Amino acid sequence: MTIAIIGSGAFGTALAISLSQKNANIMLWGRNPQQMDEICAQRENKAKLAGAILPPALSVTSDFDHAMTAQTLLLAVPMQTLRFTGP
Repeated sequence: MTIAIIGSGAFGTALAISLSQKNANIMLWGRNPQQMDEICAQRENKAKLAGAILPPALSVTSDFDHAMTAQTLLLAVPMQTLRFTGP
């Protein structure tokens, strides 16, 4: 089963690290391509969860379409960012 964690803050990163220890098909998605490239290259989210090393099996992406191909999506974003702002 593939799982994508939507949100690369402290909680999303910690969740992705934890899940990737038991499942090799975990993906961490973040909206900032430059930040996600840095996390991928350094194997650490220094801005949000310094000191926690990302396992080699954990993939990192800013490509939302790619993240949406996962069988399971877990939202790890602040709830206020999901509020309805329509008419």
